[in-house]
Amino acid sequence: MKQFNVTGMSCAACSARVEKAVQKVPGVTACSVSLLTNSMGVEGTAEDAAIISAVQAAGYGASPADEKASASPSQAEARLEDHDTPVLKKRLWWSLGFLIVLMYFSMGHMMWGWPLPSFYTDNHVAIGLTQMLLTIIIMVINQKFFISGFKSLWHRAPNMDTLVALGATAAFGGEIDRLRPPGGQDADRFWGACIRCDRCRAACPLAAIGVEGLTPGIIGARLPIMDFREGYCDMCDGAFRCIAACPTGALTAFDPYVDKIGMAVVDEAECQLYGISGTCNAPCIDACEWDALSLDENGRLVVDEKRCNGCGACEYVCPTSAYRNYDASNKRGINVEVWHG
Repeated sequence: MKQFNVTGMSCAACSARVEKAVQKVPGVTACSVSLLTNSMGVEGTAEDAAIISAVQAAGYGASPADEKASASPSQAEARLEDHDTPVLKKRLWWSLGFLIVLMYFSMGHMMWGWPLPSFYTDNHVAIGLTQMLLTIIIMVINQKFFISGFKSLWHRAPNMDTLVALGATAAFGGEIDRLRPPGGQDADRFWGACIRCDRCRAACPLAAIGVEGLTPGIIGARLPIMDFREGYCDMCDGAFRCIAACPTGALTAFDPYVDKIGMAVVDEAECQLYGISGTCNAPCIDACEWDALSLDENGRLVVDEKRCNGCGACEYVCPTSAYRNYDASNKRGINVEVWHG
């Protein structure tokens, strides 16, 4: 039996992939791959070059093993020695070190008032660039996941590293379309100009503006978003304090009769008026200052899309989630969603 050293395997799926690829080589009668020792035994008349090529085509590396050295007890013990764990521990400690610094810059000074160097005072661009740089450093330290993961994906043999790589990449540069404050409906402009200064959120008198978490990725973290569970937008009687407070122009002029923050959408599975009992005094209709909500001939709630500007007052007062939620979705009977009309 010919012996080969195999590199790049990280899980049982990898060893199965290598074994399957080698068994397809003409002349191979049997193949056994050991993930523990990163080795492979092959029986048959196939040439070494053909076997190595098959392993490489599967996304891994292979080389003939030194049979004499492999036969010695010392070499056998060396092959069983754990070389990966010390490297993983080293990467972990370095990653934790930079992560602590990253969390200090991204959350410490905002949530707990921890001090920052004077250079960063009101310098939100510098803070953002520092956070991005620290994140990139952590990703470089753990580049093995990206190299192995995307390489396996390219060879149509995704493994655990692929999941880590895709998740981290999506978290770093992903984007989710969310409800943005008045004047921030131009997504490209908003994403490019917003510096996460929190001034719009602080200026909102009804606490309708919240901040994004890590769902859309590091780049999208702490972007201001509308949170109609905490408040609604009364347009400040046309004053738009959030727009006035924005220092970069990320929030531009907003006409509540033409522009839309979003669109109110009735969830028939949650709305009490669509239930069997149909018991609800429809506080959403009274809360809507734009006459965008009404009841049809069957007593069901309907939305006038021309009048609705997504102020969120209807969602804010909806009582559904207070005492009933069929699917545990945390949705209410009426919810303001992103408008693409």
